[in-house]
Amino acid sequence: MKKTLITMTLMWLILVFGAADSFAQSKGKKAERMQAVEGEEVWIVVNTIKADKRAQFEKFMFEIFRPLSPKVSGVERKAFIATRELLPTKANEDGTFTYIFLMDPVIKGNEYQFLPLLKRFYGEAKAQEYQQMVDETFAKPQIGYLQKQSKLY
Repeated sequence: MKKTLITMTLMWLILVFGAADSFAQSKGKKAERMQAVEGEEVWIVVNTIKADKRAQFEKFMFEIFRPLSPKVSGVERKAFIATRELLPTKANEDGTFTYIFLMDPVIKGNEYQFLPLLKRFYGEAKAQEYQQMVDETFAKPQIGYLQKQSKLY
């Protein structure tokens, strides 16, 4: 039983990581991963989204903002690579949804606010529209935690 569980876990890991690499390669991209090392900062941002605004929030993140990733370079590119979005698996007790963003590690010299990047790529008017689009999805203010990576064992 224990051996079967270990084998199934290894197969799952190979499948998941292999699928991620295959997906990246099929898109003509190398699978890129980053993780903070001891002493580097990690920023965790928690967003609580209204139930009726969930689709709007995801549209902003994955159709408007995230597609800017291949269009930037330097520290902005590194920041996109080092940022992971964790999606909710179910609603919270009050019906809201929690989205967590991990900047792992925080990239020094990068601006982590949406608006400057939106202005650069979409212009002032459209950027303000998109900022309002995302702002109205929040059920409560964002919570951020700036942490330091511990020693990895």
